[in-house]
This record gives sequence, C-alpha cells and structure tokens, in this order.
Amino acid sequence: MRTPRGSGASGGRGASARGVLYVSYFREIYECPEDEELRVTFDRQIRGSLYDGTGRLSVPQRGVPPRLPYFPPNGVVLELKFEERAPRWMHEMVQEFNLDRRAVCKYCACVDGMGLQWGAPWLPEREEQLAM
Repeated sequence: MRTPRGSGASGGRGASARGVLYVSYFREIYECPEDEELRVTFDRQIRGSLYDGTGRLSVPQRGVPPRLPYFPPNGVVLELKFEERAPRWMHEMVQEFNLDRRAVCKYCACVDGMGLQWGAPWLPEREEQLAM
C-alpha cells in the first residue's frame, strides 16, 4: 500500500512514521464458544478524522464517512471469519442475502472520504483545512 506523502513514512528507510488518520467504528462481535476461529462481526458508523498526534485513543466527535463506489454512506461491513471451512449456516446466509465478497480497507476508504489524495505534497494539519 502506498503511503500519502507528508505522513512521515520513510518508505522503508527508517521508522519515522507518524499518524495521519484516525479510523473509528463500532464493532458488534459474535463468537462461537466452541471454536475461537469462528466469528461474525458487524462494523458500523465508520468514520475517518485527522489524527491529532497526541496518542489519545478517544473516539472523535466528528468524522467523515468512508468513500467506496459500492459502499453506502451509512453502510455496515460484515466480516465472516473462519479457519478452514465456513460452516453451512454461513454459506446459507451468504446465499439468502445475496452477499458479495469484497475487500474493504477502512483506512483507505476514509482517506478517500476525507478528500486526502495519495501522493499529494502535504496533508492538512488541522481538520478545518479539509475541503468538505
């Protein structure tokens, strides 16, 4: 994955990376008590906001939804996790709801949603500098 310019990443020449974007979401988890590798998660209210560099891990009050061509503004990311074979009920659920398998990078989608451009000469230091 390419890193946005201005993020402080050194392209493998050292560890001078710094945070640029904070991705927050609410995750609902369902785990199988008999099989720790079997899990279903729902990620909701996905939002991106500029990382302030303080090291705090508090949920930002504001944020911008991710932008993906196939992802509605208030969409939900469903993850079906299993180790070797999906159980029959997972296959049936996928068929019943006509689900498609898609890779979703919440970070990249939030970069796009905030209007930050890969390869741009700089990233705004404050949220007010974003063109929203």
